[in-house]
Amino acid sequence: MIELERLFRQFDGASFAQRAQLAAEVAAAMTAADLDAALAGLAHASLSVRLGVLELVRVAGHRGAVPALHAHARGHAGDDRVFALRALAELAGPDDHDLRADALAWARGGDAFVAAQATRLLAVLGPGPAAARGALVREAEALFAATRTSERIARLAAIEAHGPAAIAAIAKPALTRGPADLVALVARALIRHAAALPSCDAIVALLAPAHRRVGDDPAAAIALDDAALVLGGVAHAGPLVARLDGLAPPTVAALAAVLEAAPPDAVAPLVAGLAAAVVRRPALWSPLGPSLARSAAVARADAALRTAVAALLAELRAERPQPPLAVASAARVLAAVAQPGEPLPRHLVAALTAVPAVAATQALVALCLRLATEAAAEALLTVTRSAVDDHRAVALAALTAWRSPWVELSAGPPLGLQARYVDGAGAPLVRTDRRLLAGDAAYALGGDGAPVRIEATAYGACLCCGPPLALVRPPGAGLRCPASWLRYLRDGAQVIREDDHPLGRCRRCDSDRPRARDGDRVVCPACGDGRAPAAPGPSGPAHIPVGDHPDAPPLAPSPEALAAMTPTIRAAMAANVFVRGRDGDNSYSASGIVIARDGERVAILTNRHVVEADDSGRLCPLDAVTVAGALREVTTVWRADRGVDLALIEGHLDAPEAVAVMPLGDGAAEIGARVFAIGNPLGLPWSYSNGTLSAVRDWTSRAGLPVRVLQTDTSIAPGSSGGGLWHVDGHLLGVIAFGQQGLHGSPVQFALSIAAVRAAFARSDLRWRGRRLADLP
Repeated sequence: MIELERLFRQFDGASFAQRAQLAAEVAAAMTAADLDAALAGLAHASLSVRLGVLELVRVAGHRGAVPALHAHARGHAGDDRVFALRALAELAGPDDHDLRADALAWARGGDAFVAAQATRLLAVLGPGPAAARGALVREAEALFAATRTSERIARLAAIEAHGPAAIAAIAKPALTRGPADLVALVARALIRHAAALPSCDAIVALLAPAHRRVGDDPAAAIALDDAALVLGGVAHAGPLVARLDGLAPPTVAALAAVLEAAPPDAVAPLVAGLAAAVVRRPALWSPLGPSLARSAAVARADAALRTAVAALLAELRAERPQPPLAVASAARVLAAVAQPGEPLPRHLVAALTAVPAVAATQALVALCLRLATEAAAEALLTVTRSAVDDHRAVALAALTAWRSPWVELSAGPPLGLQARYVDGAGAPLVRTDRRLLAGDAAYALGGDGAPVRIEATAYGACLCCGPPLALVRPPGAGLRCPASWLRYLRDGAQVIREDDHPLGRCRRCDSDRPRARDGDRVVCPACGDGRAPAAPGPSGPAHIPVGDHPDAPPLAPSPEALAAMTPTIRAAMAANVFVRGRDGDNSYSASGIVIARDGERVAILTNRHVVEADDSGRLCPLDAVTVAGALREVTTVWRADRGVDLALIEGHLDAPEAVAVMPLGDGAAEIGARVFAIGNPLGLPWSYSNGTLSAVRDWTSRAGLPVRVLQTDTSIAPGSSGGGLWHVDGHLLGVIAFGQQGLHGSPVQFALSIAAVRAAFARSDLRWRGRRLADLP
């Protein structure tokens, strides 16, 4: 026979694990009578003894203790109630109907631990006796007839007493046609009984339609979102991810917890949506960043993830501090999607090293191992000299994993690095100060980490890194060092740091050329800022009728004819589009420029007056022909603000490969520069003319919008509206818009500048097939 007083003393001095072990050992030797006698310990003054007795009857499976456990749960709170309910959930059965009301009340209480065990108990008790089904029907009818929230709460509590199946039965009518407060109440009830619901998938399918119906009510919206997470888990988190911007902070936290608990491959389909959300709201990096970092390696969303990291880097570069968890998560994401040789962003390194948590150091080390560049090796070695033992240990452990085609790390002592670079033929490059040389040829590190001759780069090399890095030109950011993000200017072939140039850059355009002195003024050689403005210009011309055979498709230049042209003219010709419109019985010709392509779809920039019949804004049906043939399904997809003569049309090409997509660029040119136009004057397709850039003028549209226009003496006839005006070196300057007859018969032509085009795109936040057109290269 067990000596209970001795057992109680052992329980009194035991830890949680020791109590569990002791109860398991003793229970095997106790009879039912012994266990009944042990229940006297539930009245002991020591909590540890009471919890030991509860554990004892639970592991012994002593059903005779159910009444005593019920009474103990009713008479106590805190851990007494939690562990009594835990035992009841394992010992009670469907016939213990007297437990149901109390279990329901505890499941709805504010103590999460008590509610969890009470919910388990309700699942064991089941839906209740068949005799109660008639009462359930009456209670459900009363629930839907109730008009006051307090009455609905009481009716719903009565239904919950019948168990999870009863809640599941009323879920569909409540969610599909109930008012907002009833929807919120039922959603909360579903959460309480989630573990025992007979069919979660069927109920989850009702939540999104319910949200669309009553989601304007905050309480209903939050309850439905919480129910979707509890019942559906990560598999049904997609609709919540799509609405992340509008979720309440507790729901965002709950979503983050669900994502963290799910395996990375289950989160991978949501990564693109999560990445887009952190771009819109950088504060979401903190709750969602860890899940993005864990899933980045298995997700097929590299572009979305890079955009998310770029947005956080932009915050750091603007000296807006970010939460440590956000910075570490962004570094982890970049380590997953970056390719070896990519530049190491200095602002990210600075933010990571400022965080005392070892997680930030681990993220930095992972990023350095991935990039494997000289800058990454230097950052890694810096961490090995940290005064914090944990940080230093992480970096030292990473040295054995270092693999790089350019840099070797020696484990020391002393620790060090040896960089070796070769040219394309495998010959070693010589390091002189911060430069890489092969004879007289200077090299920079390209975006893939490999050396490239500076003269072969698109924009030159930076002056702030050693070895120098090839400059990049992200949309709207100007020339930048990809590591330091310092801005650079180009004066001819010379690269200059913007902060080293006495006159700096123009603030009105995106030119990379430095400003220059013109007498006593400082002017921009690209856009003319600093010169006196000209008078407003006239409105656009009328449409020009097509010739004798308006339905005959025009003949585009043959491949042989294109091959005989200079490369700059050939590219402009291949981007030109012959546009034909119809206004009633009349037809007319115009022009357009291909500026984007997505598979067999092309986007064509033209004039607003080309697509409209008159000032009423009525659209005309259009046909279009390119060098690759006629377009199908030609539609107008955008018109600029009235008074800004721009529009966008799109169409489908079966074989678009021959069509050139013309970059917008920055439209830089000096007054007096040689220019040329490609268009379809008087219906004569693919015509070339040339001239000079006469002036750059800043006008104001009828709606008060600033519009920069280019004046040229290039011969341009009606029918070329919407066509391109190009610099002699081949880059696009603007879109031909209108002409004006001079005082002595000399025509003057005008084109809307690239600055005006980008500004119009930006005002509309115009996107074509997912791409933001203001950011086109």
